[in-house]
Amino acid sequence: MALDVSHSAFSGAYSSLRRLCRCVAEATGGRIPHGGAVQWGEGFGPATHPGLDALLVWLNLVGWIKAQRCALVADELSALLPRIEAMR
Repeated sequence: MALDVSHSAFSGAYSSLRRLCRCVAEATGGRIPHGGAVQWGEGFGPATHPGLDALLVWLNLVGWIKAQRCALVADELSALLPRIEAMR
């Protein structure tokens, strides 16, 4: 199965998106169980990180990420980069 989004922001296998989202969840101290919803790490969640929540909820292909949220998603992902790098 392939997944495409507008403006070629992501074009690839759905499994690649799933790996990205699992990495994001793990960087928050949480996880995404196979076939389950995100389990947030302490200090993270929909109320505190709505951009990450939009991305991780979208993983289940529920609707779409609205254009107004894209900057928020990008900002919150950027803030997680040090944690992601530390996981390598």
